[in-house]
Amino acid sequence: NAESSAASDVYKRQVRYNAWDAQGNELASGTTALNALGGFNLTVDIPEGANLGPAWVELQAEGLGPDEFSSTTHSFAIQEFRRPEFEVTATNDTPGPFYVAEPATVRVDAEYFSGGPLPDADVEWLVGRRTTTYRPPGWDGYDFGEWTPWWGHDEIALDTAADLAIEPCFDCGPQGVTEFEQFSGRTDPAGSHYLQIDFDGRDVDLPTSVTAEATVFDVNRQAWSSRTDMLVHAAEYYVGLRSDRAFVREGTPIRIDAVVTDVDGGTVPGRDVTITAGRLEWVLDGGEWVEHVADELTCSVTSTADASDGSMRCGFAAEVGGTYRVTATVTDDAGRTNRTELTQWVSGGEGHPTRDVERDTVTIVPDRETYEPGDTAELLVQAPFSPAHGVVTLLRGGIVSTEAFEAEDGSAVVEIPIESEWVPNVDVQVDMVGSAVRSDDDGNPQSDLPRRPAYATGRIGLSIPPLERTLTVEATPADGAVEPGDDTTVTVAVTGADGAPVSGADVAVVVVDEAVLSLTGYELANPVDVFYADVWSNLNAEYMRSSILLASSDQVTADGDDLARAGTGEAAPTADTSAEVTEEAAADEDDATDSAGALSEAIDLRSNLDALAVYAPSESTDASGVVEVEVPLPDNLTRYRVMAVAVDGADRIGQGESTITARLPLQVRPSAHRFLNVGD
Repeated sequence: NAESSAASDVYKRQVRYNAWDAQGNELASGTTALNALGGFNLTVDIPEGANLGPAWVELQAEGLGPDEFSSTTHSFAIQEFRRPEFEVTATNDTPGPFYVAEPATVRVDAEYFSGGPLPDADVEWLVGRRTTTYRPPGWDGYDFGEWTPWWGHDEIALDTAADLAIEPCFDCGPQGVTEFEQFSGRTDPAGSHYLQIDFDGRDVDLPTSVTAEATVFDVNRQAWSSRTDMLVHAAEYYVGLRSDRAFVREGTPIRIDAVVTDVDGGTVPGRDVTITAGRLEWVLDGGEWVEHVADELTCSVTSTADASDGSMRCGFAAEVGGTYRVTATVTDDAGRTNRTELTQWVSGGEGHPTRDVERDTVTIVPDRETYEPGDTAELLVQAPFSPAHGVVTLLRGGIVSTEAFEAEDGSAVVEIPIESEWVPNVDVQVDMVGSAVRSDDDGNPQSDLPRRPAYATGRIGLSIPPLERTLTVEATPADGAVEPGDDTTVTVAVTGADGAPVSGADVAVVVVDEAVLSLTGYELANPVDVFYADVWSNLNAEYMRSSILLASSDQVTADGDDLARAGTGEAAPTADTSAEVTEEAAADEDDATDSAGALSEAIDLRSNLDALAVYAPSESTDASGVVEVEVPLPDNLTRYRVMAVAVDGADRIGQGESTITARLPLQVRPSAHRFLNVGD
């Protein structure tokens, strides 16, 4: 049949490889066959004295058609290194929750990979803080803190070069932290060090994340770091807000439900809550257009134990379209305040007046955060002018489709049926044209003059996660702790999204010394993210209206004479003439290192010190979805990481990890000088 014929064709194909070191010397070459899934594996032995630095493997598929060609490269590093002997773990010694004005203690533990503490070692602390968000458990339908749209509704940047430029920082705290302090100390006989942190900073009404990073130095001056985070609550209580929809139509009241909880998600009755709602409008302030809250309304409620009875609901009239900001505050017994802000959109709103024909932004509000194939996405699209004519363009590496729509009041609800071929994402671009109120040189709207041309654009990405294509992989060692050189096994179980075992899955198992992996902080890339990476799309559009220059308002009559002069005369394309680009896929990098040693055999010595314990690239699960792999451990005193990746068919994949520790009751650790001088 056709299926067996296709599988037979795969077996006829092979991959030719050539490996090169950093100086271009060939390390290995040959061919390797493909399995039924199109996968392959190969081994490259690094010779003694190989050049250090970046090496690479060139891979080229053979046995393809006369017009087919496929090749790629994979890089790896050849380095000399010292294996780390210990690891560092930072934890919160004081149990949470943490509150402003109440101190807490953090602890760092230094321990050898094979077990045992690292005492009397230097410790350096770096402590920083930043504002963050927190949602009490059990209240997924409510928003807490300053709500940010997950879709990035104002992101439309065709010139991304400036966005990608990141200034280096050589004197900064932990990533994302702008305020930090330094402390120092030494570990105790148990290999631990403690640091008390006082949360007595500025007055805040939002939660704060405090990061404590500890670096430990051993006698050889090896330095390893770890960090821990603490969520510091601004108050004991949180106020959450919820609306039926992120947008309503003009004339429909905005309905807001509130709830007051503690940090664990339990409802707190009897607390006074103040909720305000105001429309954001554009005003000219110091020569710049800024948003200002207008027509603010206030609603006061008292919290109840049952948030679903409607007793904490507030309604706000929305007779005018636009963007509305809803703010709620609650205070605890210590006088500390927590605040939540929510944004609501009302169709029919207009943006700030302007004299130039500048490109405005189309606000796009999706009805949910993620979708599944078969769903229908509803998007509220809103232009800052009305009436408007729009075009919806679906993008996925290129243009999928285009569809026109009308928006009499400047807004419309666009429906997009989600297809399985779009996993894991599809982009939506909305272009809208119309006319807007002309303004004078001071920014004052001139409604008695003819309206000026206007246009706006916006883009949003719809997430379609590959839930049905993700396998659950569990790698379970027979023994969590063994002696060096012992033999053990790892059992890998593979199940599908429905929980059913997957038979005949192709499984790769690798067991590696954790100390070597820690040199580069290596983490096995999630194969689901690799094979289902977001498809990048770029639509380079040109707009004729960007070339229009408006005459000064005092030169325009009510009849429209001298309304505008033509500018650069650039052509106006349609959606069908926009350029498209193809997607790029990113490749993972793996580190593979080998080490061996040979000593005198006068005593029972550890001789096999390989970092790689097992490399089993092509195992297969049985009818119960399980495969057992033999693991003969080297003689290292360390902890091994067990990594398993499973593939089933052409579109299902998953991964799993576990650990095995090789240890002895007593370890003697020599520490020689790193260098000597004549006469030492």
